Amino acid sequence: MTVLANYSFRCLGALAVGAIISICAATPGYAFDWDYSHVKYDLTTDAVLGSAQDFQAWTSEPRKYLKEKFEAAITIEPQVVAVGKPRAMVGYTLTDVDLLFPAVEKNGSDLHMVLLLARPNRPKDGPAIVAMNGHGEVGGEGHGQAPEGLFKPGAQGDKLARDGFTVIGIPDAIHEPFSELAKTVDYPVIWARLADRSLDKIKPMLPEGQKFIALGNAVGGLSSLVLTAMRDDVIALANNGAFFSLEQTRREYRIYTHPFCHDFRAFFTYTAVYALIAPKPLLIEEGKTDALWLGAPQQLKPNDWFSGTKRGPISDEIIGAYLQLKQIWSKFDAPIALDIHDGGHEDFDIPAFKSFVGQLQATHIQ
Repeated sequence: MTVLANYSFRCLGALAVGAIISICAATPGYAFDWDYSHVKYDLTTDAVLGSAQDFQAWTSEPRKYLKEKFEAAITIEPQVVAVGKPRAMVGYTLTDVDLLFPAVEKNGSDLHMVLLLARPNRPKDGPAIVAMNGHGEVGGEGHGQAPEGLFKPGAQGDKLARDGFTVIGIPDAIHEPFSELAKTVDYPVIWARLADRSLDKIKPMLPEGQKFIALGNAVGGLSSLVLTAMRDDVIALANNGAFFSLEQTRREYRIYTHPFCHDFRAFFTYTAVYALIAPKPLLIEEGKTDALWLGAPQQLKPNDWFSGTKRGPISDEIIGAYLQLKQIWSKFDAPIALDIHDGGHEDFDIPAFKSFVGQLQATHIQ
């Protein structure tokens, strides 16, 4: 059921709430999407990609493609060069873990990545949180610096650690050192692979057999998505500000302070990428004032750092995409939820996340 199509010649239709979403691309490349020639235009469980068995058959080729890109992106094993003295926070301690990726940058330089490990004074049983923030964490361009913003008072890492969750903050949005590699490998795949290799290195600091929930914010959500797809010990994903129209942003959305780094060039839509983590539990959070969500005005005006957009997103592109995912998850009777909160692009809804975790615990997903 896989469709391998040249963007220049193909325009696929996608089902969403009784309408067909036109998903057309203009960038040369290949795309994984599903064949709608025999789709039922309703919202039954098998409306999107047929049965669970049909769906798993569809995933084989895009999974293989993504895995090959992921494993080849970063082949160097990092070294733990320093572990800092735990800093006392309110209800938890915060430890810097300095990792060195030797000669991994495009000019042969080493990359230092500083992870932050938050250990609660009274830890909860269950999965630890792997958190990756977006561009707001680094002011646009990261260089592996510790994600301190996650643990500012009131930020999501701080709130969760104070509530008993072990939280591992991993740097994200590192562009320039990988600009050559990014010509053939998507940035979220590169960053997810860095996170993957980093997580392997710090697992000995955690309880044996530790499982994880990925917690992604903005572009960190796309890295978290890939990490969830590639690691068996990441058992669930909760993303904020990382579910919007890939095709609209391809056409007209540019931030001048960093590259176009949220693309998945082998896919027409984020829906197909998210589908690859099914049936792992999924929470999608979106702020009402997020300009990439329905809270955007009719158009966004350009300025000295942003291209502007000709229009805001439409419901077919985002609500419709979620309904497709909902039907995929229903094949497995697996948890999936959409939380629309009052915040913006990088404002995490902690109560919704805690409710999501509670649902996982109630269904014994550990």
